[in-house]
Amino acid sequence: MAWYRIFAPDLAINSYHQLTIADLNKLNCRLLAVDIDNTLVGYHQETPDDSALAFLKYLQDNGIKLVLISNNSQRRVATFCQNLPIPYYAMARKPLPFVYKKIMRDFQVTADQMVGLGDQLLTDVLGAHLAKIKVIWSQPLFNKDIFVTKFNRFFERQISKLLLKKGLINEKM
Repeated sequence: MAWYRIFAPDLAINSYHQLTIADLNKLNCRLLAVDIDNTLVGYHQETPDDSALAFLKYLQDNGIKLVLISNNSQRRVATFCQNLPIPYYAMARKPLPFVYKKIMRDFQVTADQMVGLGDQLLTDVLGAHLAKIKVIWSQPLFNKDIFVTKFNRFFERQISKLLLKKGLINEKM
């Protein structure tokens, strides 16, 4: 297998707003692990906005179990999730697969029933694939990132160009 295939998402979208229950059903999704920063809201946003809340409710109303997952601090993630009836995992250390495996154990789902959703190839997509779960790659909601993410984005641009050239992602993203 070519090295770049581990960065190829199972589905690539512009934003979580495009994601449908039909998309999740095609991926056999029973549990969706949603990244927070720059996937659901901007990394600077302390609480979910109305759009993010509506999206999460839409998923839950349609039988999708949810968990929020972030590499950010316990404090930041707990503040974000304080009024949400959704479990969360902070300091996930993505792309390491350990938190994904813990989530599968905690929710008693198999890898083929869990899907990740995130905006970074080097953390979200790679981490999901290392845990053997499917993943949806979303474009970041905002262009503003913390330093380490800006560094990662440089490499992501190179990898995404290769994925596009190999036909593994869609040019319309």
